[in-house]
Amino acid sequence: MMKKRSVNNLKITNNHLLIRPFQRRDHDDLWQLFSNERVVRFLGVKQFHDKIAVERYLNECEQEYERQEIYRLGIELLAEQKIIGFIGVSRYDLTKTSAQVVYGLAEAYWHRGLMVEALQLFVDYLTKELHKEIIIGTHIDENQASGKVLLKAGFKRDVDYDQMMLIKGVNQHLTGYSLKTKGE
Repeated sequence: MMKKRSVNNLKITNNHLLIRPFQRRDHDDLWQLFSNERVVRFLGVKQFHDKIAVERYLNECEQEYERQEIYRLGIELLAEQKIIGFIGVSRYDLTKTSAQVVYGLAEAYWHRGLMVEALQLFVDYLTKELHKEIIIGTHIDENQASGKVLLKAGFKRDVDYDQMMLIKGVNQHLTGYSLKTKGE
């Protein structure tokens, strides 16, 4: 998907956030993130119940990076040198000109505008560096907070991207949004 530069060297940054590949040193931060039931409740990721799950997750990410894929990247709060969330692209709706974003944030950092900021930073990268013309975002209907994040990040509600998806064994309706960078 990305051939311009190595994913392992990818750094998308502003004054206080850094979006980058996960590293082994992120183990404890990932444990805190994905062991929290409130964080993973609406995600396709199952709650981590042991540290072995973190190791599996890091191994999967490393394999993706070797294939130059950006499905899962860390969001680091520079002031704390800590991973506070993740962001990436979904395997769905991924074409030469479109991508669907996925993201999650540690509960301690909710309601501070950090996810909106990270999303805008990542979308800027997708549009300017990877030349994506349509960025899609969805959320489980019940997760209205994620819809607010998308709207604040500049997305518009778009019923064309509403869909049904099996998530953790339950058929869920996803509310769709889009951000179009060309033709509108």
